[in-house]
Amino acid sequence: MTTTNADMSYTKSLKFKIYILIEAIKRDGFIQTLKSLLNRFLYHIKGVDFFSAESLESCVLAGENKRCGTAYVAINQNVFNYIFNRLQDIDKDITNGCFTDFGSGKGYALFLAQKFGFKKVTGVEFAKELYNISLYNLEKLKLQNIKIYYQDAADFPISKKTRVIYLFNPFNETVMKKVSENILSMRDDFENTVYVVYINPSCEYIFEKLPYRLIFQEHIQKEDFKVKIYSLTKKKK
Repeated sequence: MTTTNADMSYTKSLKFKIYILIEAIKRDGFIQTLKSLLNRFLYHIKGVDFFSAESLESCVLAGENKRCGTAYVAINQNVFNYIFNRLQDIDKDITNGCFTDFGSGKGYALFLAQKFGFKKVTGVEFAKELYNISLYNLEKLKLQNIKIYYQDAADFPISKKTRVIYLFNPFNETVMKKVSENILSMRDDFENTVYVVYINPSCEYIFEKLPYRLIFQEHIQKEDFKVKIYSLTKKKK
């Protein structure tokens, strides 16, 4: 997701696509960029749309927080894998629990989470059109063990089997405050330590005022992504 519900129509222009291509070649080299383009072309052939950015302006939105969401942008696969490799260095058993993506958009992070090895993957999306696209994408790829809910994240019941809460800057402080409190209310019910992976965090101060522990942070310069990972453990008795 991006930081605001901006108009993303410019991302579909030829000029912008050429710019992105040139920047990708500078960053990753010609061969890696060519591989990425081929990969996206194969998804396109299958009728899968993970990558086109979308604003929420014309979407049907669930819940009371219709003005609180952000536009959809797919996560970079290299960044996703880098972050979760770092997290797995901290806790090698993270994939045994549930990966939950709040603001799951078209489902790309859900797809990557399953590829990474998570046994159970859950997405929560409040934009009806993005929710429908994500269902279509996963059906086309014949993916199982992934469930997606059309629901406001602020109202979503969090499973006690959760290991990772994934947030790609999906909404503003109004919803983030409610989500952070919902996670915290489950603190003693979770079966294991829960990790909050927050990418391009705009509301990190909410977590830092609550008893979450910051265990990892990095600005991934090459891709220009920032990430913070918080842990939440049971209260000591």
